[in-house]
Amino acid sequence: MMDYIDQLGVGLEGMEQQILDNYNINFSTEVINKTVIRLINQIWKLIPMRENNENWKKQLNTIIIEVTGLSVIFKDNVLFL
Repeated sequence: MMDYIDQLGVGLEGMEQQILDNYNINFSTEVINKTVIRLINQIWKLIPMRENNENWKKQLNTIIIEVTGLSVIFKDNVLFL
């Protein structure tokens, strides 16, 4: 899975196995990788939702809320953001 993330240009290969957040909770790079992949998939999901006149704005707002929360949790880890 790490190869997949590297192909996306996220560049987590130089990071430690554990990433400490602002609340002193260790997150493994595997968890971070899965989160990044899931968020990317959620973003790509917006295109067909808009084309099918579904409620894509609600989906977009959900993604924005999650990314905003992650930016608070990992504010000192610029590479992750």
